[in-house]
Amino acid sequence: MVTGTAGSATVAGLDLLLRRLADEQATTGRPMPDLAAVALTGNEITMHLRGPGDLPAPWAGAADRMHWTCPCPDAAAGPGPGVGEVRPAPYPLLVTIGAGDTGAVWLLNLEVMGAVTVTGDPDRSAAFVRYLAAELACNSWSDDVRVGCVGVGHQAAAMNPYRIRVHTDTAAVCADAVADAVAMIDRTGTTHTLDTGTDVATARGAQLGDDIWPAHVVLVDASGPAPAELDQLLALVGQHPGRTATAVVLTGRDEQDTVGVQVHLTEEGRLQIPSVGLDLAVVGLTAAEGPRLRRPARQRRHPR
Repeated sequence: MVTGTAGSATVAGLDLLLRRLADEQATTGRPMPDLAAVALTGNEITMHLRGPGDLPAPWAGAADRMHWTCPCPDAAAGPGPGVGEVRPAPYPLLVTIGAGDTGAVWLLNLEVMGAVTVTGDPDRSAAFVRYLAAELACNSWSDDVRVGCVGVGHQAAAMNPYRIRVHTDTAAVCADAVADAVAMIDRTGTTHTLDTGTDVATARGAQLGDDIWPAHVVLVDASGPAPAELDQLLALVGQHPGRTATAVVLTGRDEQDTVGVQVHLTEEGRLQIPSVGLDLAVVGLTAAEGPRLRRPARQRRHPR
């Protein structure tokens, strides 16, 4: 998806389309859609929302206003005025999770999920989280993402040390993420330009306030005893969806001990999200592929 000839054009088109949408919503003073997932099918992009919403043309919505489709734009044509690097990507935690049997590629918005528990086959789980870390390391829309890896996903650090950090102390990483999440909740409650609360995607896309709106992800092998800081972080992201700019991805837990959205991986390589009925061929990077990961070409950053 990221490096293939056909896939890279679609990914570049998706990035451009979402930046254009952020520009349109900011110009008209409307909030960003509450995005749960994106499906890429051929030359079409479909946004799946968590609740009913309205999008401008050229988006076409279903009757329930929760599914919006648009042709993939030509990324080579350029972003147009006021977009591109000037307009930050509104959804920096979009990550590919798998492909449907009809060829649709699915991306999940970790930011609004808050917590994701990966269950099932342990080798598939490790490969899946390793892949998420690699995507966050190189996705063009993940410029200001900070990823903390504890016991999983650490092989991706070589791809982008600016974004990916490897840790050994779960409590310390989670305490740091709690501090960031609390600060972000305060910012979304009131900014220098807002009197009422907003969600992070809207604030980020509209460039509200005097600073950027970075996202934070913690990837944790939670097979051992959970420190109090992890429980505190999970409670925080669960209670304030869309306002913490923070996501937690857990592996190593039993299915009876899931938190947030459960992503179940089978030994045969299927990804299942029971809460929404998704059943996909899962993405992944094996342990053998991990050591070969290298830093990609320098990613350009928007001027903030």
